[in-house]
Formats: sequence, structure tokens, C-alpha cells
Amino acid sequence: MEALLCEGLKRFLASKIKENQSIMRGLEQKWGVSGYLELENRIKEGDVAGHPAWEDVILWEGISQQTEALQSLVHQLEAGDAVSFDPKR
Repeated sequence: MEALLCEGLKRFLASKIKENQSIMRGLEQKWGVSGYLELENRIKEGDVAGHPAWEDVILWEGISQQTEALQSLVHQLEAGDAVSFDPKR
């Protein structure tokens, strides 16, 4: 039963990671940049108007951080470690 739950959790996390990566690829294409930090710099330099770009920077940064946390959980599960997730992080 535990192995089944672990596998189900890994599949769920993988689907969320894939969804997040799709959103980030869309933002890359929308703004022609490789990441939210590059977009932030382009806004600061005046190359891109702040609205709605700042909203996308905030979204992109959050999704990026969430994806890293989800990937960490997957690695923990694959290693057989106990997993914990702090949603406030």
C-alpha cells in the first residue's frame, strides 16, 4: 500500500512539474527571455513596459520556486526518504 501511495504521489508531483514547466515556456515565448530575472532586468532597463510584465515576473518567480520544491520532493521519494513539505516556504 505504501509503495502505491508513493508512486501515486510521484506521478501527481510530476504532472504539476510538467504543468509549471509549460507555463514557464509560455512566458519565455511571450517575452522572448530565458527566465524571470532576465525579464525583471529588461523592465528595470526600460526595454519592457512594467505592466503587465511585473505581474508575469511575480507569477514566473513563484512557479519557478514551486517547481524546485516539487522536484526536491520527487527526489526525496525516489531516494526512499521521508518527505515533508512546508507550504509557507
